[in-house]
Amino acid sequence: MADFALWTTACETALWPSGTFLLVYDNNRRAAIEGVIEADPVAAFVPEIMAVRSTWAGRASDLLRVRIAAGEDVLDGTTGWPKNPRALAGRLRRCQTFLRTVGIDIAFTREGRAGSRM
Repeated sequence: MADFALWTTACETALWPSGTFLLVYDNNRRAAIEGVIEADPVAAFVPEIMAVRSTWAGRASDLLRVRIAAGEDVLDGTTGWPKNPRALAGRLRRCQTFLRTVGIDIAFTREGRAGSRM
């Protein structure tokens, strides 16, 4: 994609004003990423909880409890939410790049003597 963008920006002045391609390309890319986030219930929930706080730290099981406390039954299987913390952590890893693009950084660490996953 980088070669395509480089080639297109070099040729764009023949068709459009300079900078038009990158502007349109960035807008389309951002819209696609926002669409992916909206389509995934786990990815869509993360911006919801981060709207009211600047940081959040906890285990996947803690996040699952937060979702249950929000009033939705995640364990019934119809919501698209994983049923266990391990599956939730996997889903968070998959949407990590998309969320980073919209300004939410997810980091997986181990804390404490027992190495609890955070």
